Amino acid sequence: MQASYSWSRCIDIGSASGPQEGSFGVTNPYDQSLDRGPCAFNRSENVAANALYSLPFRGNRFVSGWRLAGLVTSASGLPVNVIDGFNQDLSGVGISRPNYSGAPGCHPYQILDKPIPGPAIQYFNPGCYKLQALGTEGNVGRNSIYGPGLVNIDFSILKRTKINEMLDSEFRAEFFNLLNRANFGQPNANIFAAPTAGQITTLATPPRQIQFVLKLIF
Repeated sequence: MQASYSWSRCIDIGSASGPQEGSFGVTNPYDQSLDRGPCAFNRSENVAANALYSLPFRGNRFVSGWRLAGLVTSASGLPVNVIDGFNQDLSGVGISRPNYSGAPGCHPYQILDKPIPGPAIQYFNPGCYKLQALGTEGNVGRNSIYGPGLVNIDFSILKRTKINEMLDSEFRAEFFNLLNRANFGQPNANIFAAPTAGQITTLATPPRQIQFVLKLIF
């Protein structure tokens, strides 16, 4: 059995799935602190545990050689960069962020406690943001909120059988996302350029998958 836990904090002024990946111009080259925020790939907490257990059955080839294996992973959400959806600040960068609206019940980390019923999940309230004046920079920070976390369990049943001195067989039944848990993707962060602003319409992991494997070892 093995288990690990990691906590991290990564801050930069522009990134995608890897450090400084791609071209990310700063909003204002004379004040780069406007783009200082969590790295786009940073998950602050990660937990992983795996185990392999050999069942203590002995005897004929049908009851011996069975093993159980499992892998559990859990991670906090990735940052979400709330943006206008167009170049409202006229910086030429192509990504500008709005202002906070100051509407009642809104705050800088507005995550809805209960999803709004509908074809998609309303993860955050787009009404908490408003379009800044043309040619100005919004006061919403880069990667200001975090998307949903994920939990996943994979499980396997293995059977190793010795056929003769030179040939072994191994049977595996593998279950990915054993609990069929819906791990949701990132919400749409384009506030004014998409009708699905603040909504989650994708999954971060596929639904439960089952596969069977038979292998001959010689």
